[in-house]
Amino acid sequence: MTDDPNEQTLDSVSGPNAEALLAYLRYKESTGNANVDDFLQESPACAAYAEVLRSHAEAANQIGLNGEPSSNRAEDPSGNSANDINDQTVDFPANANVESYHDVPDDIAFETVVREIAFHAKGGLGVICSGEDSILNRRVAIKFIRPDRATETASDTFALEAEITGRLDHPGVTPVHGIGETQEGQRFYVMRFLPGESLRDQLSKYHKHVEQDESERAVDFRNMLACYVSVCKTIAYAHSCGILHRDIKPHNIMLGSYGETIVVDWGLSIPIEPSRDLRAEGDGTILPENGGSSEGHPVINGTLAYMAPEQAAGEQQLTPAADIYALGATLYQLLCGQAPLKGETFASAIQKIIRGDYPSPREVRHDVSPELEAICLRAMELKPQDRYTTALELAEDVERFLADEPVSVHPDNASQRIARWSRHHPVAVLTGGVSTILILLSVTAGLIVSSIFYSRAVELNKSLLLHLANTAALRWSSDLRGRWGKLEHWADDGELHQALRRVNEMNDLQIAEADEVQDWLTKRAVQGIGDLKVTSWYVNDSQGRIVALYDPNLPGKSEFHGVRFDYRTYFHGGKNDLPKKEPAEVAYPMLERPKLSAVYRSVGEKLAYRVALSVPIGPVEDRLGVLTMTIDLGFLEDADLIDMRENTFGGKESLRGIYLKYNVNDNPQSLKRVSTELLEKIDAQDFTNSDHFNAILVADYSGPVDPPGISSRQAAIAPVVVNGVWTGLVVVVEEGDVID
Repeated sequence: MTDDPNEQTLDSVSGPNAEALLAYLRYKESTGNANVDDFLQESPACAAYAEVLRSHAEAANQIGLNGEPSSNRAEDPSGNSANDINDQTVDFPANANVESYHDVPDDIAFETVVREIAFHAKGGLGVICSGEDSILNRRVAIKFIRPDRATETASDTFALEAEITGRLDHPGVTPVHGIGETQEGQRFYVMRFLPGESLRDQLSKYHKHVEQDESERAVDFRNMLACYVSVCKTIAYAHSCGILHRDIKPHNIMLGSYGETIVVDWGLSIPIEPSRDLRAEGDGTILPENGGSSEGHPVINGTLAYMAPEQAAGEQQLTPAADIYALGATLYQLLCGQAPLKGETFASAIQKIIRGDYPSPREVRHDVSPELEAICLRAMELKPQDRYTTALELAEDVERFLADEPVSVHPDNASQRIARWSRHHPVAVLTGGVSTILILLSVTAGLIVSSIFYSRAVELNKSLLLHLANTAALRWSSDLRGRWGKLEHWADDGELHQALRRVNEMNDLQIAEADEVQDWLTKRAVQGIGDLKVTSWYVNDSQGRIVALYDPNLPGKSEFHGVRFDYRTYFHGGKNDLPKKEPAEVAYPMLERPKLSAVYRSVGEKLAYRVALSVPIGPVEDRLGVLTMTIDLGFLEDADLIDMRENTFGGKESLRGIYLKYNVNDNPQSLKRVSTELLEKIDAQDFTNSDHFNAILVADYSGPVDPPGISSRQAAIAPVVVNGVWTGLVVVVEEGDVID
């Protein structure tokens, strides 16, 4: 073998193409000559690879191996040649034209032909067929408007359904491929074909085949609950986009063969204006182009057996709560194998829906889980404001059940907590059982094992305390969400908006005589308090003047009617009350989001310390006032809630760590507060970005009303978090407490 690389034979190395190219490149580098024919004259052994070498030489020239731009190389927008090999993409073979794709057409049109169309199913407005997309060779579904329903109104509804279905971009909604008309003028739209069965069909089989193996039934049941969670999330997405379905039921939920869960038949859906708490960050509405609104539709639309009371009563301004009720009725059928109402005449069904007259799930089937029954009944509450605030909250509670965690609407009692802890810690339980056996074997060994068992019992007690605190915090989180939900529901009332617009134009003398908002608040408060522990309700106008106050213990118009309270924290949303302004001064700005006030001291004859929950009234661009509910300290006597926020009461000293459980006299120093040591321990925890299930243990806790001589004991403290934000409240569970 010669040392000259150009005289090496190709047979001496593997990969002859590569070796020929390397020889050519070495020749070009040493001579500066890139001509392939000149190289072949000097290296005849490479002649068999001439075409390969020419192709690679062309490619090498395009990507700049020479270090110089070739005549056909692209330049970047700045005018600089792209000489770096990593900056170029080359299509092989090398003689292919490399063209830029900067020219994009303004619009394009595409179409397909669907063949082999066959009937598949029929609905109230349309007929579903299946067919074969001849362009993409896929099976599709085609929905035609029924000829006997093809009125102008029905055609508009059909077009609206197609648009809404097409614009809802979510895995739980069928993708729409296109819309059109037949030559005869029959309207249709084409969408994905989903092989499978409806949830109604699957529920029917599940509840009929009770002889099925228990383990198989348990798996099937959990799978159906998982599908139900997907449905809730799909509906939550639709609500966030401003769409109300209005006909949720098992028949309109399709289950695919590979785990797909699709909500279908959006023919009765209507656009709504979603409140901000329904939208995830970055979400927007998809109000349809084809018109439609939440008003002006037929007063009763939907399926009676799953219809919310307000929908059955013909209310035209429906809210997402109507869909949440239908989700609860769907869960009812999942649990019981039947709808809440069945075999009723139209008139009797309407009456029962409005009264909430249906048996509870456990009355129908005794084996229904109490937690799932509680979830179902919360979703189906008679009053919209008493249901889950969003469909996501409903989904989260079902997910907690599936994860064997406490649900927000049914906190565990002590025995359930122990049973749940045992399921979550089987090794510890097993160890305890083994320890018991060993005790019986030997007294000496038993003493040792009992010590171990005691140690484990101590750990169990700690875990139980932490779990109780987390559960209590979750319960109060749900309570606060429910209160804010009620306030926000009331604050969206159009009648209140109109009344406040008039009131905001009045002077103080006119306000004193105005009763319109007062009448509205009294009617709402009397009907809506229910089991809530509330001291009073306020409505303040845009200047902070009280234009309505309802206190069940103080009949008649309040002495504070027309008095300005814009300095209160519940009005302006700040940490504490601000200095009062003179009547002629411009009022403090209103809060922008729901607020839980710090503890403050009321004025007038009935002095009390209280907290307030408040929400703004009216859209962001047109704030009209503030709606507030107040709760006196002592009203929450069943809760060891502690307010960790600053409370100055107009003075300089900051009072923190106030127990909301105890009522006191007029002196702020008589407020029950945590010890300085406990305050420091709680402050050491960063609850600012906290979440649920984040309790801490305190080994030497003493309560605020413990008599002298009572020794300290162990306690757990957990933050009360609402929608991912710490409220500033913590809940305390002492050793020996039982949370029912």
